[in-house]
Amino acid sequence: MKKNLIAIIAAIIVLVFSAAFAADMQETMRLAESGDADAQFNLGVMYLNNAPQNSLDDFEAKKWFLAAAEQGHPRAQMAMGMMYKTGRSGEQDFAKAAEWYRKAAEQGDAQAQENLGVLLRDGKGVAQDHAAAIEWFRKSADQGNPDGQLNLGAAYFNGEGVPRDEVKATELFRLSAEGGNAIGQFNYGLMLERGIGTAQDKAAAIEWFRKAAAQGHSGARSKLGQ
Repeated sequence: MKKNLIAIIAAIIVLVFSAAFAADMQETMRLAESGDADAQFNLGVMYLNNAPQNSLDDFEAKKWFLAAAEQGHPRAQMAMGMMYKTGRSGEQDFAKAAEWYRKAAEQGDAQAQENLGVLLRDGKGVAQDHAAAIEWFRKSADQGNPDGQLNLGAAYFNGEGVPRDEVKATELFRLSAEGGNAIGQFNYGLMLERGIGTAQDKAAAIEWFRKAAAQGHSGARSKLGQ
């Protein structure tokens, strides 16, 4: 009897939330169709979050992202870059991804700056340019983006586009780790474990490995013997 009651309550909650989502989507659709760029972007997110990859909803998401992006909406421009980079909605095109990331990056979107930096570093869709990649990673990192901090740290650690500097690399890995990036947490743990760019502290290293492992990082799990 108790299990049946719980199941009924759960079903009611699902129906309530479904009705609320439908009403919210209907209002967002109304605003989007009137030309509101924020609503167009939000509608794209709604479609994307509820869509299996390359479904019809993916195409709807891309349509609304494009409508907002063409109005200069930076998050929509970033989303268009993501759609082309990942191939969601069926078309993978790194050159188009770079174009949209650049539009958003130039408006100050920290994630787009990091994403553009990755394409420049790897020479995907654009000519490889380590110096330009560093500049975009730095802009992203300066805004506190953990991914930008991670990639700038990796550049300093590897001496890629900048002189090798283990202290700067470790500091950037720390910032990325504190921002919740699992790779940053693992990398900072490695620096602490080995005493690279910072004082050796194996106990602190284990704590960062645990944080990374909790996010599913396989290298961190291996370090912990999981």
